[in-house]
Amino acid sequence: MNYKYDKNLWETRVREISAFFKKYPFIDDSGVSFRFSKASAFMVNSEGSEVKSPVDIAIITISATSTTPDGMRLSDNIEVIAPSPADIPSDEWFEKEIALLANRLKNIKTAETFAGTTAVRYYF
Repeated sequence: MNYKYDKNLWETRVREISAFFKKYPFIDDSGVSFRFSKASAFMVNSEGSEVKSPVDIAIITISATSTTPDGMRLSDNIEVIAPSPADIPSDEWFEKEIALLANRLKNIKTAETFAGTTAVRYYF
């Protein structure tokens, strides 16, 4: 298949998005990946009619890990799925989302240890 997207543009964007993690020294590891795929969607109705439609999909996955003082590994991620590379949000949007992701990890990392009982109810 011949995919139509600007490889150089997306290599640059992935690096730029990844660079936002430099603001968060408590993040041990992070990654940004971009995938673009072409596929076909098939729909068949009860009368036997079939429709085959081309489907493009662009995906950016962002992940980050951190470690608590007692050694517990924490991770979080963001995944954006769009119908084409042109529909992926702006770098500014990713900067804000990465800030939120980093804040979630920091809050969990610095949370007080809980020692106590929990009530669990099972439904069968």
